[in-house]
Amino acid sequence: LPKLAPLPINSPLYVGDYYQLSCAVVHGDAPFNITWDYNGQPAGDLPGVTIMMHSRRSSSLNIESVQGGHAGVYTCRGANRAGETTAESHLSVKELPQMEQFHFNANGVNGGQAVRVMCMVTSGDLPIDIYWLKDSQPLLRSIYHKIDEYTLILSLRQTTISDSGNYTCVASNAAGNASRSSSLKVKEPPVLAPLLLSASICDVGDYVQLTCIASRGATPILFEWWLNGRQVHDHEGRDDVSAVQQATVGEHTSLLLIHRVQASHGGNYSCKASNQVGVAERQAKLTVN
Repeated sequence: LPKLAPLPINSPLYVGDYYQLSCAVVHGDAPFNITWDYNGQPAGDLPGVTIMMHSRRSSSLNIESVQGGHAGVYTCRGANRAGETTAESHLSVKELPQMEQFHFNANGVNGGQAVRVMCMVTSGDLPIDIYWLKDSQPLLRSIYHKIDEYTLILSLRQTTISDSGNYTCVASNAAGNASRSSSLKVKEPPVLAPLLLSASICDVGDYVQLTCIASRGATPILFEWWLNGRQVHDHEGRDDVSAVQQATVGEHTSLLLIHRVQASHGGNYSCKASNQVGVAERQAKLTVN
């Protein structure tokens, strides 16, 4: 009978490693027939496996890039007219977690809306620990829950501006870590600073400027000015000298300019700022002597 050299005992390999098994007939009468099996089936049928004969007594099995599906038992069979002998070697593969990319709404979400996003691991050696980070800091596990060994769901029930940031899902196993990230933008309604008046008490004929500033809020922001419950429009007054004018400075500031104050300009002024999320309002009183 042919006598085969023992096959090596392999250390676990990582996905992507190169692997080679060599099988040699060290004793027996030629001619020899050397074949390879994988888990009892012809190894040459396995994707990524090539088999080479180096001489009438030696053959090698080669895997250029090891994948998880290559793990298993490889058998070298040496046969001649007297019979057949075998040698076996077990290959184990450490497979890093493979993950799908998750996405938040690219246009952002309005404050108060719920956000639910799934982190899914498509493959990898178990056990796999999956967890979430926000801006590189661990999130409380109470805001996400595990569906199975490969799936984790992040749930934000009522989003606020503080939920904006970069979220990362991390999957870890004995082979290493993998991660996927996506940014969440939470849009908030306008937040107005107190109205600024160049003078809260003035005389007829004075110039007065009111300034309304949205310190925060998703753009675009629409500003409106109201006096005593009536909306103010540009050029109100009997002539151009006493006209009222609105001006916008950048995306977050609106001015109301009263070029020549009249008695009718006294009262309670309101600045209303609105965007796609909500409305904010600030008030101030102008007294005309």
